[in-house]
Parts: sequence; structure tokens; C-alpha cells
Amino acid sequence: MFDKLAQEIKEARENLQFTHESIASRIKIDKKFLENFENGNFTFLPDLYIKAYLKEIARVLELDEKIILKKYEASKHGKTFEDESKAPQVIKEALPQSPVINHATVRKEYSPIDDKPTSEKINKNKIIYFSIGGSILFLLVIYLIFFKGSSDQIITERPFEEVIQETKERFVEQASTTDSLMLNIKTRDSSWISVKIDDSITKEYYLRINQSIDLKAKTNFTLTIGKAASVEITLNGSTIEYDRGRGGRVLLFVDSSGVKNITPQRVAIDTNRIR
Repeated sequence: MFDKLAQEIKEARENLQFTHESIASRIKIDKKFLENFENGNFTFLPDLYIKAYLKEIARVLELDEKIILKKYEASKHGKTFEDESKAPQVIKEALPQSPVINHATVRKEYSPIDDKPTSEKINKNKIIYFSIGGSILFLLVIYLIFFKGSSDQIITERPFEEVIQETKERFVEQASTTDSLMLNIKTRDSSWISVKIDDSITKEYYLRINQSIDLKAKTNFTLTIGKAASVEITLNGSTIEYDRGRGGRVLLFVDSSGVKNITPQRVAIDTNRIR
């Protein structure tokens, strides 16, 4: 089912003359994981971890990460993935354009009536245009004298610093009424993280070494951290400490009062499924 994908990964590694050990050291995984992929075994870990490792391996082997993940999904369902970008393009034959007819030339050549304006008509048009322009100018002067000039309102220029301060205060007030919790998550090593915001929206992230994300919520966060030993959490600018257990997987609840460990535990991997 995964034979073609496994063969593609293996050939890409051999073409670049990479060993299992060199790739494993680059993306911080056990070399047995890569050996399992090349042998067509894609079921020895949860689906989320398989996708994360496939993406990292594709990046190191200079393969298209999105295409590799699509091939994995297709193989998982027993289908064959076809790259649409490589499909033959159908070239439409250009239709002959109809000749352009100059109607002005035809009317000039075949019309029995001479439409050329006389000098008398031109003079009349000029008089009309000047009259309209003079009327508009007169109304504008009346408006400026009797209406615009009668306003007693005095416009004063506000200092630039005052405008900046008002903008900051408005932003802080708006932020306090919407998302009052600002959470920053930073990793010293690659780690998988799942975040539920305000008990409704769930997002998943795979952070590499020294990467960080900023999240906002109104009331609380529920965090599932795959490698707690390498993850630092800051709430509204203050670093918060939490029980990391043995450095494996932990489940945290974070609100305005701080952080609470719910069920800290390590990720259990069945080693019998790893060949």
C-alpha cells in the first residue's frame, strides 16, 4: 500500500548520498523511524506524528512536503496520487478574429448628409459653455462668502504624541474586552503541541528548535505538549512554571490564575510494532 512512497523516500536519500544516521541527527528522530518508512511501514506511530516526521524528512531530502503528505493520504486509503501539475495541458486552437470595421469611415463614405459643424454652431456652443462655467463660479463665491465664512469653529492641530497615546489606550481597552489572555509558547527542541482556546477552538502545531507561537484567548487555554522538557510558556508577559513530569507528554489548563497540570503522562509507543 505504501510501497511507492517508501521507494521514493529511499531513492531520494540515496541520490543525495545521505545515511540514515545523518538524516536522523538533522531532524532529531530515531533512525529506526526512517528505516520503517523506507520499508513501507507507516503505522508504527500515531497518524499525527507520521505526518510531522514525513514533512521533516521531505524537507531534508529536497522533496515537495505537500506532495509527500498527499501521497501518504492517498496510499493510506489504497489510492494512487496523481500530480495535477504534471498532467498534459490542452492547448486551445486560436479562433480567427473577425475583421474590424471602421464605422466612422463607412458613414463618411456612404452617408449622403454632410455632418460637419458650421462656424455658427461652434460659436453657440462656446457661449453655452462659458455661461455654465460662469454660473458655477458665481455660486461657489456666494457659498464661500455667506456660508463657509460664517462658521465660528476653530480647528486646532493636536500634538503627535497625544494622538499616539490615545491610539495605544484605545488598543489596550479593546484588547482587554476581547482577548485578555496572551500566551507565548517557545521550544528549545522540536515538539508537537495541541491547543484548545476557550473550550471551543482546537489548533495543532509542530514547532522546530527555537520556534515560538503567540496565542490569544478570552478565558482559558487547554494545552497538550508532546515534549514538555523543552517547552517554555509565558502568560501575559510573565513566565509560568509547571510540572513537566519526566519531560514527556503533559496536559495543562491555563487561565488568568495561572497553570494547572491535568494529566501529565508520557507518550506510550508500542515498540513491538517498530521493526
